[in-house]
Amino acid sequence: MRRILLVDGDSINRDYLLCLLEPFGTCRAAHDGHEALALIREALGLGEPFDAAVLGPALSDPDGPDLARQADELQDQAGIPGGDRTRVILMVPPDAAPDQAALDANAVHAAIPAPGTRRRFMEAFSALNLLSSLP
Repeated sequence: MRRILLVDGDSINRDYLLCLLEPFGTCRAAHDGHEALALIREALGLGEPFDAAVLGPALSDPDGPDLARQADELQDQAGIPGGDRTRVILMVPPDAAPDQAALDANAVHAAIPAPGTRRRFMEAFSALNLLSSLP
């Protein structure tokens, strides 16, 4: 079963995204980037890093891209090879075209327009090779 970290500052967004993401794996939720980084450190310490992280639109200090970069740095420090690192999916405003260079620079692997749909998550998880363990 895949391990998924969901981070969003809005409790309604978190509840909605948890409903969408639960079919894809076991979810842990964080209300901000600081809590997310603590969960990432804990998972790395247990030798059970997250397979995916979904960063919701309601994040600040750190925002989604900065949180993704910090998570990647933690995994680098833990010696996790690039191909085994957490795949980061960033929720973006529906009217904003994601800047691929900026996503790449911040270790973001995919972007989905908010609020997200099960189909969009399925497409992103498939593109990131995260569906192999699903029944």
